Amino acid sequence: SWPRKLGESKLSKAAKNVEALKGLDRKGTEKLLGTGELGNSSAAQRNRLLADLVAAETAREGAVTGKTQEDQARAWDRWVEWCRSTGISNDVFLDEFSRSERNKLFGAFAMALREGRFSGSNVHSLAESTVRNSLSFVASTFREHDRPNPTRDEDGEL
Repeated sequence: SWPRKLGESKLSKAAKNVEALKGLDRKGTEKLLGTGELGNSSAAQRNRLLADLVAAETAREGAVTGKTQEDQARAWDRWVEWCRSTGISNDVFLDEFSRSERNKLFGAFAMALREGRFSGSNVHSLAESTVRNSLSFVASTFREHDRPNPTRDEDGEL
């Protein structure tokens, strides 16, 4: 259920990033950057850009500790479980929902977390900080997959 495999070495992650970025042509690079302004760039300039993108991704991956990855994976698993329990398991990134609806659904997920629905039987409610961290981890996963942050409304507010 976790969109990104845990336990991969930093080197293998970097290699996958390179392979993914190598296959991008000019249109793919423009789409990646969200601009159409690369029309006059040379192959050497695009290669430099791709190298910088790979370096940034590798650095980002290297900055995350194993404990953080475990916490993020646990939060994502809880999110997927919540989606299944509510009948929206085919759209875990909420692509078919409006920004407002995503925000409300995320609030409902927060309540389920707070109530300890996905914790052991001896946990009756989770601390606010635990819920906040879990929401942050799930939102990070959304953003890692080029989806909008579901905790933000149309104005970018929480």
